[in-house]
This record gives sequence, C-alpha cells and structure tokens, in this order.
Amino acid sequence: MSAPDFSTPQSDEGPDLLVIGVAIGRSDVAGAAVDHPDAEARSITSECLDTWLAIVRDRTVTLYTGKMELGSDGRTVFTQFVAEYFMDALASAVGIDPLDFRLTNTPDARDRDLLTTTARLSACQSGKAPKKADAKASTLTGCGIALSRYGAGDERSALVIDVAIEPATGTVTLTRACSAFDCSRVRNTRSLVDQIKTALLRGLSRAGYQHASFDRENATRFNWNDARTLTFAELPPVQVHLIPRPDRPWGSLGDAGTVATAAALANAVLDATGKHSRYVPPDPDSVKAIM
Repeated sequence: MSAPDFSTPQSDEGPDLLVIGVAIGRSDVAGAAVDHPDAEARSITSECLDTWLAIVRDRTVTLYTGKMELGSDGRTVFTQFVAEYFMDALASAVGIDPLDFRLTNTPDARDRDLLTTTARLSACQSGKAPKKADAKASTLTGCGIALSRYGAGDERSALVIDVAIEPATGTVTLTRACSAFDCSRVRNTRSLVDQIKTALLRGLSRAGYQHASFDRENATRFNWNDARTLTFAELPPVQVHLIPRPDRPWGSLGDAGTVATAAALANAVLDATGKHSRYVPPDPDSVKAIM
C-alpha cells in the first residue's frame, strides 16, 4: 500500500497537519528493533509504513490502514476503536464521566438520543468520577460505552458493555450488553434484532479473544480455524432497542452490531481498573500488567 498524499498548506502559526506512521505485522520492520542482532544492518524507511494517523488543525483525525478489512467491516471497527477509546481517555484525563463528556461534546440530536437511550437500558449512569481500582478487591466491575456509524444509509448505534474482572487472574467476564440502534424504516423487527445480536456475538468474540501473533520475522498465529468464539454459556444477557427513522432513506445494518464492540469492551476495562491497557483483546496477561 502506498502512502496517502498528506500534502497540505502551512499556516503562519505552524504545521496544519501531524502525521504518525507505523507498521503492522511487517517482517522487514520487526528485525529493525534496537535489540535485534541485525539492527545495524537494517533500517526503517517510509516504504515499511502501512498505517497512518493524521491529525489536522481543524480537529479532524483520520486513520489510514491497508491491513484491516476482513470482509465483515473490520476496517470500521478499527477506526471506531481509535475514536471511541480515546474519547474515554480524554474524559479520564480531565476527570469527567465518559457519558457526560460525550453528551457535552456531541451536538448531533440522533447521537444524543442513542447515548441517553443506551445509558437508560444499562447500568451506565452519568455523573460518576473516574475510578481508582482497589488492588485488594476480588472482583472489579466496569461499564464501557461507544458510539458507532455504519452503512450507506448512515445507520448509527451505541453500545454499553458491562464486565467483571478478577485482578488476581486478569480474567475478564462479560456480564451484560445493551445497545440502541438508530435505523431507517423497519419492516421485520424480530429479524433485525436477531441480525444485530448475531453480529454483536461475532464482534464480542473478535474483540475479546481473537488476535494474530507475530515473532520478529513472521506471523505465528493467523488462522480463522483457531479463532475463539463466545459460547452460549459465556454470552452475556443482550438487550437491543430500536429507534426507527421511517423518514430516512433505506440503509443496511448487516455487520453494524460488530462496530462498537472493541471500543466498548476496552472502555469497560478502563472503567473497571482505572488504567489504560490499549490492548485488544484484553487477555489475562495484558490486564494483570496494568493492575
């Protein structure tokens, strides 16, 4: 994948654009780590980069990547994770409840409806201060919220995930999921809700368990046959609320249930522990590392 064109005019106040470039899973980059025996013989050039985060003066943030689409809207999940996880990180930094922070900074009436509806369905309440985890507690609980946009018809949703975490083992258990969907005209409510729940199951499985592993040279685990999926016993109670918009054009909800899952789960871990993991899926090792 070639680098996007980031050419932009410069103002008198300084650069109008900040670009951060990284490489995801490149064997020719892995060997350039400073502690690798061949480090001096290798170098990282712009040709090695395949993912960019561009931040513009007008407060627009754009993520460019060529390695995320899996055929079930993985690219949208990735970009939504960047937006929604750092939304909670900002709220935490200024000591404001994530729901209040979103409502304060979200002028769109449809998005606000989704936030308030989902919060009403769940145990996620506004006005709470960021947590400081009790290291002696046997179980930590938290709830994470995330908004999502999906589809040509501008379908939107909000998702709250509740989790319970055992600090001693780092085990994360999903205890509830509540979602509100702002959609266009609905003809078959039952079928639509079933579709959303199925996509939510796939999204939670991906966000909670599925990942690729790399050594310094190659991918060591990248096989759909080994992908971990939630079982019925592990699936939390799920509640879905529809907000029909019959005046809006027809749209699609196919994989919409997957979009907010990674961000909501990461935000739930942040809420429970009071610390930033920035790692998905939240496996026991990554959770214990932040405790």
